[in-house]
Amino acid sequence: MKNTDPADGQMWEDPPAEEALTFDELLPPPDDGDIPNLSFEESFTRLKQVVADLESGSMTMDQATKKYEEGMKLAQVCNRFLAQTELKMTELRSIYLEEPPASPPL
Repeated sequence: MKNTDPADGQMWEDPPAEEALTFDELLPPPDDGDIPNLSFEESFTRLKQVVADLESGSMTMDQATKKYEEGMKLAQVCNRFLAQTELKMTELRSIYLEEPPASPPL
């Protein structure tokens, strides 16, 4: 789109609009080859068990490292579910309340 500066009459063209990023580009799915497609509740339950296992202190360093990695993947899955839900709720608010959504706190 061409624009004219009212102060000096100079013309310029707007750069092409960037396409909006998709949810997957903003928050890529985890590399969860070891974690099957679990619901949020299943992922959160497993994550709590991983934490309990790690806190017990009864594992070898190697076992604890593998358990920690599993926990990080589960946490990523849970965070993704929560982010998707928050996005959906924001969209619904903007549709049904006809108000612009508030910016999330930083």
